[in-house]
Amino acid sequence: MPKTPSISKEDTLIRSVERLTATLQQTSHAHTATHGTLRRLGISFMQGMAYAFGAIAAVAIAIPLIIELLRSVEWIPILGDFLTKLVTWIEAAKVIR
Repeated sequence: MPKTPSISKEDTLIRSVERLTATLQQTSHAHTATHGTLRRLGISFMQGMAYAFGAIAAVAIAIPLIIELLRSVEWIPILGDFLTKLVTWIEAAKVIR
């Protein structure tokens, strides 16, 4: 029977570490290629645009609803007078624009 050379545990460990190092280097290069700076910049820009659009849409819906709610509160004497003046002022500002 041919005798196989005995591989020590140290040699096995060294080879494993070398393979792990090579794999990590390949992974690093692959990550850089697929997640480059320009791509991340573009994705961040699109996320910012979507966030801004959502915020503007929410404000455009919320403000008219709040104004209508405030109009319906006229039955409270002190608050109602103030809110009536506020709504009148806001409507006058809309006409000016």
